[in-house]
Amino acid sequence: MKQINLTIPYEEEKIEAIRQFSGEGKPSLEQELSALIDRLYHKTVPAPVRDFIAARAETASPITPGRRKNRAVEPPQSTPKAPASEEPADAGY
Repeated sequence: MKQINLTIPYEEEKIEAIRQFSGEGKPSLEQELSALIDRLYHKTVPAPVRDFIAARAETASPITPGRRKNRAVEPPQSTPKAPASEEPADAGY
């Protein structure tokens, strides 16, 4: 599934303090925020919608760069037209 970057304003000193005291062996700030957003997603989005999104993501096959085959697009072949009626345009009706 395609991911986006989320930008939110927050006080720089507080972010630096979180990073300083998170230490080794603990999840990073980004990992913690991602987990929080996942919990919010599961809490907010109904299960049938989550299932639909998951199924759609599984069936989508992303095209990776360099893997796309350039194939010439062929114009549709025209089908032969049926011969026009043999009757003259002014049939006397």
